Amino acid sequence: MTAVSAPPASDSTSADGPQTMTPLSPKTKTAVGALMLTSFLDALGMMVIIPTVIFYIRELGGTDAQLLYGIGAASGSVGMAWASEVLDPSQLSFVIILLSVAGNSGAIMGPFVNTLFGELRTELDLFGLTVPIDAKNGAGLLIASLDLIGFILTYFFLHDPPTKKAAPESDGSSSEGLGGAAGWAAVFREFGSFKVFMPAFAIFVCTANWQIIETALPPATLDALGWGTVQVSAVLGFNSILSMTMTVIAAILVKYLSDTTMVASGFFCWFVAGLLMDSWWIRGAPTWRFVVPTIIGLTGFPIILPSLQALFSKAVVGRPEIMPIIGRMWSLFQMTRTIAGSIAPIFVGAMVLRSPEEIDNGTNAHELTSYALYVPIFSGLCIVGFLYDKFILHADDDGILLMDDSVVSERSSLLRANPEKRRSSVAALKAALHAETDTSITANKIRSCSMMGDGNHAFPILIPSNSNSSGNAKELEELINELEVEDQPYTALWRLT
Repeated sequence: MTAVSAPPASDSTSADGPQTMTPLSPKTKTAVGALMLTSFLDALGMMVIIPTVIFYIRELGGTDAQLLYGIGAASGSVGMAWASEVLDPSQLSFVIILLSVAGNSGAIMGPFVNTLFGELRTELDLFGLTVPIDAKNGAGLLIASLDLIGFILTYFFLHDPPTKKAAPESDGSSSEGLGGAAGWAAVFREFGSFKVFMPAFAIFVCTANWQIIETALPPATLDALGWGTVQVSAVLGFNSILSMTMTVIAAILVKYLSDTTMVASGFFCWFVAGLLMDSWWIRGAPTWRFVVPTIIGLTGFPIILPSLQALFSKAVVGRPEIMPIIGRMWSLFQMTRTIAGSIAPIFVGAMVLRSPEEIDNGTNAHELTSYALYVPIFSGLCIVGFLYDKFILHADDDGILLMDDSVVSERSSLLRANPEKRRSSVAALKAALHAETDTSITANKIRSCSMMGDGNHAFPILIPSNSNSSGNAKELEELINELEVEDQPYTALWRLT
């Protein structure tokens, strides 16, 4: 059998070891610094505004607030799009680490700023106009100022990305007929696949779970414990530190645990947290009964999101027939988070939170209605779904998804039917080679560039890849030799490609 050589190394990759980062140009350094400051200010503003929204969401549903919130988050996502377009793949992970540090630093600063606003009583003279600044309007003025600074930084320091030439069409991936409505129809057909739908549904549930804390915690603790913005901000600030810690832990665990195990573990945290919120959030209950469920739920958040994005990537990677719509598929996948971030606060404010008047006039002292059980119910569904995918559908959970009969369409290539799915096939090895050479849409890159967020604001985190580039060629050659007899129909195809 013909020996297989290692994939050619790119300019920024050593054939013997890990990828070496290409140095950033001075212009790019300035732009990245502007993005870091914008991420810091965005996270700081979010941590300041969340505790101040107490009865507003309960009375009005927060529709207009969520609209503005979503617009700001959409504009903030432009920064990551810019980074993906401008930066070399070897630089992207390093820059994402910097943005993650900046964002988490802003979140940690939130409690201190809220403490300052709680005691703020001053006035500001602007061109003869006296503007009082106190705890009531301080958060709004701060966020307006931060957004103005972010606008200036983005407009003046982020240069336009270079125009890219259209990529040549690969065999079997012609984009003819996949433009406009036909392309979106193909996208929705692909989302009918269980392996594609399940990560999208799970990221919707994860974001909706976060919203019960963001929306319900401030008014519930105000009524039950008499908390103000300072106390709520302190809890959320502590959880920002916890999230950063769990990000580091997840970076270690992902090297030893499968993505399905990571996701199921994270949703189990939300399952327990949801049950405790419904049972423990009662007027007059001790403080720890409000804090513990919050910590348990937010512990699962950084565990879930990176692996979800990796699972979605593995469901679509190595399938040339969907390459023309891969961008739309990722857009729709990310859009589910925005939809959850817009719908869930309205649902929580209208259906989950109980007003103080309801509690006063009845014998039920719970701060939440039975609709709060949506958190454990949907989290449980996600656990069952991913376990079904792993043990019944036999998902290839620790590597790239095989191009087998589990995800097919009328455009899929004709492959040999095999009732027993296995990772060791020539098709899998070709997909593995594709994962090493195509850095734009692989599970490895998606895991390295995963994003976590609160439903609208995205915070980048780094989860290292499970793969090790050194020795890949040798491992692939050994596997192909083992399969030479077993996979004779594929051997000629492999040699031709």
